[in-house]
Amino acid sequence: MLSFSFAYDQREDRICLRLGDGDEMVWITRRLARFLLTQAAERFAESAGSGISGYAQAKAPVEMEHELAVTEPDQGQEGSPVRITPGKFEDTEKANATLCERITLTSHAHGVEVRLVTGDAVRTLGLSRAGFHRLLRALWLVANRVRWDLPEVPPWLRKSYLPAGLQGVVDRALHAAEQDPDESDTDPSPRDDNGSSPAPN
Repeated sequence: MLSFSFAYDQREDRICLRLGDGDEMVWITRRLARFLLTQAAERFAESAGSGISGYAQAKAPVEMEHELAVTEPDQGQEGSPVRITPGKFEDTEKANATLCERITLTSHAHGVEVRLVTGDAVRTLGLSRAGFHRLLRALWLVANRVRWDLPEVPPWLRKSYLPAGLQGVVDRALHAAEQDPDESDTDPSPRDDNGSSPAPN
């Protein structure tokens, strides 16, 4: 199982992605975030529901697929697959992060292979379709939280799954935190504790 965490660095205006529970971290620029949340998401949506019983007749299969991925925990998992936890990465950790220069994607029957190119190195992530939905969702939560202007993000990815009343509580809490100067560098970090599962053989 691959887990991933995101945190925003205001000084760099970049998102830091931690892979797993170790020290491997990469910087995601606004340009690459836009690519993942727009072009990559749209191409990914085109194959939504293929081979999944009941989805072929669905009016909007990608919306159904996304909602299931981000709201239904996998077997043995507790809570939401995508959750926001407080805190941030330490400066010493971010200093060791490498800059992601390019991202390439390859879709297959069971998911997506994501390649993060950092200089001469390439980090390959094998994600199930649910795992890629969760990565996109977590990245969108961070980008939206820090007000990156990404109007091209598809509606199914921007949709809130919180009840209207609860969404208002969350929005007010985030607004209050932004008014506190002591919290200016402490952004909630969406974390997917079950971002991927190995593709079935």
